[in-house]
Amino acid sequence: MSSPVPTDDDRWPVAGIDLETRRRRILATLNALGRTEEVVQFRRALAAATRAASEAEDYAGLEGVVQGWYLHAIALRTVPGWAERWDDVRRTPPSIDPDDAQSIEETLAEFGLPTAR
Repeated sequence: MSSPVPTDDDRWPVAGIDLETRRRRILATLNALGRTEEVVQFRRALAAATRAASEAEDYAGLEGVVQGWYLHAIALRTVPGWAERWDDVRRTPPSIDPDDAQSIEETLAEFGLPTAR
């Protein structure tokens, strides 16, 4: 059984972790860092995604919500300056231009985030 909070400084795996463990790790990280507004946002997003998944009997959206927040929690724990960079992006969101789209791998690399191996 996995623990919601690692007992040492080892990095959490990016993939292959069950949804409940990721949920607990996200909440543990956000609470430990005092990111209470994000705790509320995560819980709301999780509730909405759970309802939508149940109604559609399709859990891909729920998986995506949890995985996105999980990667954010990993970044908060491991990427120096991530919290400040994230807060800056939230204060001043970039404009969205479909012509500037890049792959998820490029985006993760740009922010110094881990990718599935």
